[in-house]
Amino acid sequence: MTTDGRELPFANLVGRGPILEVVADYLTAGRSVLLIGPTGIGKSALIQALATPRLTIFDPFERVTRARAARLRRSLNRGEVCLAAASARDRRLIGAVGRVLWRFTTIRVPPLASTAIRTIIHERFQADGCDAGRLDREWVRKAIVEARGRPGYAVAMATRAARDLRAGVSPADPRLMVLDVRILAASRSSCSANDRRRSSNQADADLQ
Repeated sequence: MTTDGRELPFANLVGRGPILEVVADYLTAGRSVLLIGPTGIGKSALIQALATPRLTIFDPFERVTRARAARLRRSLNRGEVCLAAASARDRRLIGAVGRVLWRFTTIRVPPLASTAIRTIIHERFQADGCDAGRLDREWVRKAIVEARGRPGYAVAMATRAARDLRAGVSPADPRLMVLDVRILAASRSSCSANDRRRSSNQADADLQ
């Protein structure tokens, strides 16, 4: 269960029941948690499933300025519980968190099994209003390989495949789809980093 007593939505996160339970137990015990894993592994989906008004969320937990780290330290000192996500437990990536990082329990989000990725592809395809039976088996096999256990990639490929079929064309090669997803993710990350930098600079200025 979550920290506010809600039942965890296991059915909505294929293959993530065990890690949801582990993270929920830490949060309920008052421990802050840092989820680690590459883009598309499902960190944000886990956070959405676990988020409650009682938690302080940092997603992504990256490029933290000294001012923001100081505010976070004060929050932790007040007994607040944080749930954060980052692609790596690397201070060069996360930022000025030397005095607070040790207060987080780090949990690495593992890749999903092929069977779970297959289920996600079929469920996403059906959710987009298409018959999963229309998916070519070879396309599904390639998509599972290209997903590399990352549910975010599986969802993106299935969504695009459904769109292609509705348009009356064959789904693109999964390898090309994943390349597009990576390019889009990199672009969004760059834009988000610039937005966070502007926001952090303004926050630092406000403190002066």
